[in-house]
Amino acid sequence: MRNYFRQLLWQHLLVGLIPLLVLGVALLAWSAPGRGPFFLGLVVTCAGAVCAAGYLLARRAAAPVEDLVGDLARLRPGDPSSPVRLGAAEGPEDLTRAIRQLNEYLDDLRRRLQAGETVRAQLETVLAQMADGLIVLDERLIIKQVNPAAMSLLWDGQEEPVGRTLLEALPSYPLDAMLRPVLAGDQPAGAVEFRSPDEASRPLRALAARLTSDATAGVCLLIQDLTEVRRVDDMRRDFVANVSHEVKTPVASISALSETLLLRGRDRPELVPELSERIVSECARLGALVDDLLSLSELELGRRETHVEDIPAAEILRALDQGFRSRAETGGQEFRVRQAAPLRVRADRSFLSQALGNLMDNALKYTPVGGVITVSVEPRDGRVDFIIADSGPGIPPEAITRVFERFYRVDQARSRELGGTGLGLSIVKHLVESMGGAVRVESEPGEGSRFILSLPAGPGQASGGA
Repeated sequence: MRNYFRQLLWQHLLVGLIPLLVLGVALLAWSAPGRGPFFLGLVVTCAGAVCAAGYLLARRAAAPVEDLVGDLARLRPGDPSSPVRLGAAEGPEDLTRAIRQLNEYLDDLRRRLQAGETVRAQLETVLAQMADGLIVLDERLIIKQVNPAAMSLLWDGQEEPVGRTLLEALPSYPLDAMLRPVLAGDQPAGAVEFRSPDEASRPLRALAARLTSDATAGVCLLIQDLTEVRRVDDMRRDFVANVSHEVKTPVASISALSETLLLRGRDRPELVPELSERIVSECARLGALVDDLLSLSELELGRRETHVEDIPAAEILRALDQGFRSRAETGGQEFRVRQAAPLRVRADRSFLSQALGNLMDNALKYTPVGGVITVSVEPRDGRVDFIIADSGPGIPPEAITRVFERFYRVDQARSRELGGTGLGLSIVKHLVESMGGAVRVESEPGEGSRFILSLPAGPGQASGGA
């Protein structure tokens, strides 16, 4: 293009120079001998001036077009980093319009590329944060993409699966059999359960859906970890079984005692008070079980609202002293209350009283005659610890982590004999956690137990350590 304009320039200059040369020769021939050099110089000067002016005008007209040509030559596919400069060119209207349309197209392409990058970054973030695994397969079931969750569930610490067939990377024939009809379009989706290939052998569920894009064909596979679901199902089944058993025991006792009272009460009236007392005891036990079940259900469903306030720990200790000292003395147990310093705690008053009451009931039941029950309050790292220690039989190490489970009893026979429902410690755990606290137990067989209930300290409370 540049050479073209130069050729065009010189052609115009030559065409304009020929008439001047002809005119100069004619003037030389016509002029007198004494004036020939003057006219010759004048002709040459005019010709040079015309050539210089023509060159400058052509150069000025061609410069914007040459700039446009340079801009177009610098463009690369997929890299419209700078727009084409239109400048002040006054060329043919068709060329100007085409260049303007090209510039608008490049602007639109730039916006589309930026939007595509934004969407891609958002999609990568979503895939990286997904709790479920995601695997993208092509039409030959070759793995094209795997998110971090899928890597953790299926190939943690193993070879990169991308580029391999699913059956090679994950030898699960039920999974492969489920994917075939989905890929062929015989069914829109599929699901199958299988086990993870690692030593944990976790239960997994795979959900498959066919990719319907016109550009690509394949399958999208969603991997879900069912470990927690199975654990919850097991807990639910155990809970139903335990409730049925716990309810059945007092109901059977009440039924048997009532039948005995009905059949033999007239013949042996001396049995009536004893049988009646046992019926009342079993009814009380059944009522306590129902109350604990309702309380636990309300806590788990969040139906009991918490009203957290700033409470002096001394008030809680006084209430425990008034409520349980007489019971301890009646059972031949020593009851001690200790407080290191004036402390305040952030808690729901009724929740805290119920939790400490349940722990005190346990301590009274399992502490033998002559034993000691100690209630103390200590500051610890911005929190307040309520500690209930007893000198009972203690808890075996294998039971420490399970004592807060529903219906778990260290000693089944003794717990039922003492009237326990098996729900008291589970209720304590839910009550404390609903107030933003935590509860734990420290125990050794034969050395007694220490239940520590930890709650946030009141505002301005000096922190302490132990």
